[in-house]
Amino acid sequence: MAEGQGYIGRSPGDSAVIIASQTFEPTGIQTNFTFASGYDPGYIDVYLNGARLIYANDYTATDGSTVALVDSASNGDVLECVAYKAFNAATIDNAPGNLTVGNKLTVSGVTTATSAYYTGIVTATSFSGDGSSLTGLANTDVINTENINVIGVATVGSAVTINSTGIDAVSGVITAANFVGGGANITALSGTNIASGTVAAARVATLNQNTTGTSAGLTGTPNITINNITGVAATFTGVLTYEDVTNVDSVGIVTARGGLEVGAAGVGGTVSALGHVEFVGVTTIGLGLTLTDNIQARFGDAGDLKIYHNGSHSYVDNATGSLFVKTDNQIYFQDTGGNRYADFVDGGAVKLYYSNAAENKKFETTETGTITTGISTADGFSVGDNEYITAGVGSDLSIYHNGTHNYIQGSTASDLIISNNGNFIVQTDEGETCLRGIKNAYVDLYYNGSKKFETTNSGTITTGISTVTVGTDLDGYKVEEGSTAATSLNGEFDYELENGHVQRYSSATGGNYFPDFRVSSSQSLSSVMDVGDVVTCTLIVASSSHYCTTGIKIDNSTSNIDLDWVGGTAPAAANGSGFDVYSFTIMKTAATPAYHIIGNASGVA
Repeated sequence: MAEGQGYIGRSPGDSAVIIASQTFEPTGIQTNFTFASGYDPGYIDVYLNGARLIYANDYTATDGSTVALVDSASNGDVLECVAYKAFNAATIDNAPGNLTVGNKLTVSGVTTATSAYYTGIVTATSFSGDGSSLTGLANTDVINTENINVIGVATVGSAVTINSTGIDAVSGVITAANFVGGGANITALSGTNIASGTVAAARVATLNQNTTGTSAGLTGTPNITINNITGVAATFTGVLTYEDVTNVDSVGIVTARGGLEVGAAGVGGTVSALGHVEFVGVTTIGLGLTLTDNIQARFGDAGDLKIYHNGSHSYVDNATGSLFVKTDNQIYFQDTGGNRYADFVDGGAVKLYYSNAAENKKFETTETGTITTGISTADGFSVGDNEYITAGVGSDLSIYHNGTHNYIQGSTASDLIISNNGNFIVQTDEGETCLRGIKNAYVDLYYNGSKKFETTNSGTITTGISTVTVGTDLDGYKVEEGSTAATSLNGEFDYELENGHVQRYSSATGGNYFPDFRVSSSQSLSSVMDVGDVVTCTLIVASSSHYCTTGIKIDNSTSNIDLDWVGGTAPAAANGSGFDVYSFTIMKTAATPAYHIIGNASGVA
């Protein structure tokens, strides 16, 4: 900037201590300027062509070295940066004239002044010096100090004099946390002047005279009544009598050489213990012992047996060994009204009751076993080999194990009926089913877990080959089920195996015919046959002079059917009289499905 040119705003010379300044004259457009001496953020002024710029609006200076303009300077502009140092005693050490602080002056370290004048309050950690120059202190001013070191004599008001030998209080009250010394010169102390605190026993001489005080202290002549005694130990000779005392609080152990009596003689009172009460020897309690909730009466060296009430229930709790309840006669468990739970008869029975009523006995032991009145429900019941569970007046039914086999045995001519509300299943112990009966449905018989026989609504189904031993009584045994119909066959007709493997038509045919084999109208033959399975069907038809069977279907299809006739030739005409008999042996040869059928035709008169 040109010499002698004025400043718009605060001139740098009017500022506090200047530590550095730098002028920049850009040769082109320039925004950022590096201040070589550095600055403390907040202690820098920036001037552009003599005009003081406003921080944040016109420039920023945050990193201690760079000044960034909001609007760039260009060729012909002059930018001046001025850095300041924070005001402290070092910066004004040699400053001429007076220093005036308008609000608050904080001084770190030691300040030495030939003279200082303060209109407000001066607070310092300490003042050094003999205080000879401290003037103007009024008697109403207070000087707070932790320690006063008196070399000579200090007079406080007109009542107290302090010198090197002590404090002489003419009048007034001296209050201190502690008094140190022998107390030889403490005189004229009365009981009313010791308001509170504890005086060690070693500091108190023997009381050898009657003492009189207020209700809070010592009263009575010649007796002494004390509201509270607190001490490590106290010894009393003679009789110690407590009159109208609400509580006796002993932190340690109270030992009585003789008896301890509560209340008037022969009347008794209440002994309450919040902790443990230990009795050595025999303790006799005449009028009962009362323990509050959760307070235990303990027995045994380790308190193994406990008797207590927890506020809701009562407990007899044994932690070691067995619990014995002994008596010379009978034992009864009953409620407070005398209603029985159990009886234990000396040398006799044990009886258990329901609903606490003696007439409602449910269980009783006898010399030979037990008697149960009503129904017994148990999770399990066990007897040894050749030991029986019997039922009936004469033990008509027995259940037992003879060491090798299990038996359910009836001893009378009555029927043995095994009944269940649901299904009936017989299994091995490994879960293999032997017999299964479904309520209102079928009965299945199994071999090695595989079903071989099943009852149906129309008969039975046997899986595998049925073998009838020669000489077996077949009375009532349905060897094969068949059906008869007075239908005149003409064309295709349904041969449904559910109606039997032998089907007879008693009316003369009206034309050539051929069967369509299936299980039922809703079930195909293929669905019940595996590859390799064989089924044989017989067709008996009233003969006609011209008509015969001309083909065959399975499940309404002629595909994949290989039909061979015995003799090599299919029938061309009927027998002419009587009945024509056709036999078809059907084998499933592929899952496609595919079938091979052997047909045989014959006539009977």
